[in-house]
Amino acid sequence: MLEIERKFLIHLSKLPTLGRPQIIHQAYLMTDEARSLRIRQKDGQYILSIKIDAGGITRHEHEIDISPDMGAQLFAAPLIGAVIEKRRYQIGHGAHLWELDIFEGGLKGLYIAEIELGDEDEVFERPEWIGEEITHDKRYQNSMIALHGKPEP
Repeated sequence: MLEIERKFLIHLSKLPTLGRPQIIHQAYLMTDEARSLRIRQKDGQYILSIKIDAGGITRHEHEIDISPDMGAQLFAAPLIGAVIEKRRYQIGHGAHLWELDIFEGGLKGLYIAEIELGDEDEVFERPEWIGEEITHDKRYQNSMIALHGKPEP
């Protein structure tokens, strides 16, 4: 599957009322500039994901549901960087669904909104709470955040 995603910082003061979040824990088993292998736990499910750069802001993404036993074993294995903890909210705006990640633990104070698109040039309506675009800033990729911590603005 192709993933075409844009990322933004947010204006906290302009956020709408948020619903119930998904609690996500994720960690990396492997990562470099072109690909990553991630384990994620959310809502009692474990998902193994591989992402491979396809050029521009497009990546190949493959996800596999795995058993809780295997998920726990992978989280217990040597990981690359820190485990990321975040609350994810979904917010509909216009014709799109935005995902807002509020990071926890050592990443507290980091807020990132993402939108998935069907095409790199797709036009979308920007909510008023969307701030600076960080799509091309590698420091804000989750794998880089796991390795290096919260980016300095």
